[in-house]
Amino acid sequence: MSSSGDSERSTHYRTRLAPRALRDVEEIYAYIAREAPLAADRWVASAFDAVASLARFPRRCAHAPEEPRLRIGLRQLMFANYRILFTVDDEHHVVNVPHIRHGSRKAFSAEELALPDSPEDWAAHPCPSTQKPPVSRAR
Repeated sequence: MSSSGDSERSTHYRTRLAPRALRDVEEIYAYIAREAPLAADRWVASAFDAVASLARFPRRCAHAPEEPRLRIGLRQLMFANYRILFTVDDEHHVVNVPHIRHGSRKAFSAEELALPDSPEDWAAHPCPSTQKPPVSRAR
């Protein structure tokens, strides 16, 4: 007989990045790559690994500071100096990542979060955790 803890342990979530989150990754990559292209490559790979880690126990992460105002279940995973912002859809076992931003940036509004309206917008951008960075390198 399995307990609720056992079923929670066996639940895997899919991770999806919104188009805005992918742009965030590209912008962060470009910023780092200006001074350190190899470090930028490593940052992107590690960032996608961090997002992929949310497939197991996404609720281990605290609510984001914006959550009391937004009331959408927004959580954050701290990664290096960045906040990977996400929501958890338990019904569909999906972690949605709408935004990745530097931890020193001020809190944002619901408009800045820009959650995609349609599931198709999310589905078109699965987390490429095992793929190469989604950016072109100018060296």
